[in-house]
Amino acid sequence: VLGIFIERSDKSTKVLEQFKNKPDNGIFDALLSVDAASFFSRALHMCFCRSVTGKQVADSLAERLKANVSPEAFDAFSSILLKGIGSKGLLAGETLSFQWFSVACLRIYVRGTLCGEVSDVKLPKAIHAGFLGNDPAIPDAKKNI
Repeated sequence: VLGIFIERSDKSTKVLEQFKNKPDNGIFDALLSVDAASFFSRALHMCFCRSVTGKQVADSLAERLKANVSPEAFDAFSSILLKGIGSKGLLAGETLSFQWFSVACLRIYVRGTLCGEVSDVKLPKAIHAGFLGNDPAIPDAKKNI
């Protein structure tokens, strides 16, 4: 299950009010915007319906990230992700969240606990576009948001 958390602020309200009470895929474009003047924090929040290993999660994300971010950012992200998930993996009902905290900062939460953050100008958008962009990794998850 995939959800989006949007930090309530004057900036987010101004950007998102145009989508109130009317479904419009333009909301995904707004959520992928990196305009510093109108930036607001947002997060992807996933709750797993089956158990997965850290390697399964990392490998599935790597398919899209490796081509879009620097090797250093990818390595830092993977390290934080795998350490946070740990050897037991994610069990059904456990959560993984990616918070686009600032224009160039992604925070990684496993089971609701902040595991680390990566400063990189491309990584936050790449993660979010992988789920909310025109070619989402899990089309049904985007459709059901």
